[in-house]
Amino acid sequence: MNTETIKFYDGKTVNAQAFGAYISEIAKTRENKLINADIYTADKSVNDTFANSTGNIYAVLPILGNFKGKAQNYDGVTDLEKGKGVDTYFYGITSYGRALVGGEHDYANEIAGKKVDFREHLAKRMGEKWVDIREDTLISIINGMYSSTADGADVFAREHTLEVASIEETSLNDASQKALGDKDFNGNGLILSIMNSKIANNLRNKKLLEYMKYTDENGMERNSNLAQWGDKLVLVDDSITTIKVGETTKYMTYGIGGGAFIKNEDLPVEVPFERYRNPYEKGGKVDLINRERRVLHPKGFSFLKKNVVTDSPTDEEFADGANWGLAKSSNLDSPEFYPHQLIPIVRIISSEA
Repeated sequence: MNTETIKFYDGKTVNAQAFGAYISEIAKTRENKLINADIYTADKSVNDTFANSTGNIYAVLPILGNFKGKAQNYDGVTDLEKGKGVDTYFYGITSYGRALVGGEHDYANEIAGKKVDFREHLAKRMGEKWVDIREDTLISIINGMYSSTADGADVFAREHTLEVASIEETSLNDASQKALGDKDFNGNGLILSIMNSKIANNLRNKKLLEYMKYTDENGMERNSNLAQWGDKLVLVDDSITTIKVGETTKYMTYGIGGGAFIKNEDLPVEVPFERYRNPYEKGGKVDLINRERRVLHPKGFSFLKKNVVTDSPTDEEFADGANWGLAKSSNLDSPEFYPHQLIPIVRIISSEA
């Protein structure tokens, strides 16, 4: 390549002689398997609470529990004792907002060539970046759940974690049974696992992954690229499945059930998207601005709002265990906490792939 024909302007590479089109796109390296998984549910009470009022950013909502009355002997002689009502739990739930801003200068577009529009490319990449941002928030929430010691959350963290030297054939089943007990067997268990590629490769080498099949247009049965570990769908994503403990890398393998998180993506935003032009900066610049407000909340948990600076928690604040606890009963003198066995989330920490 003749470096004399290459000109760098505003971070863009442009062929100054031929005004060659800037068409090469860097491949996106992050898979976003977790945020796109089928682990969410809508909740009418949450939707109704947040959808109709732009000022409603935090709410305390009830959960109706079970009736714990005991059978009494009806013999025509013994007086019946007064009964109790249905248990009621309550939990705090918050909305949060995020904004994303990108900009391109006029001159960069003009020298790039007629077939190139950096702003169109920017808009596309910003759309992809939103998926990363949402997944970062989800991981922060999971980390906050596991780092909390308030309101029964320490029991959740202990019972929903399995530490092993390496992942074996039964590891996910063992973690699920430890966390969920009999709920693991009655349709409320895990539906997927998300793991590091080294873990997945180890399972593949042991022939423990079975690839789902499909029928092609010629009627031939073929393997898809979707794998199952036992009856659990396997998602592979290296970006969110390792942690550093000192100098040691440890692997985080998650198991998550359907409906584990409440999600509402339709909170009102006054101006969700706008285009802002500054004619002065370097001869002209256009900024693209996106805004959104959402609810993303783990069922069974309460957002305590104990260490939050503004109305919209940051990812760092979502990851702060001080802000999370289990939902608890309305009997504040002797509260009961939401049964952790009903929260279909587990993690396996392994020191070897």
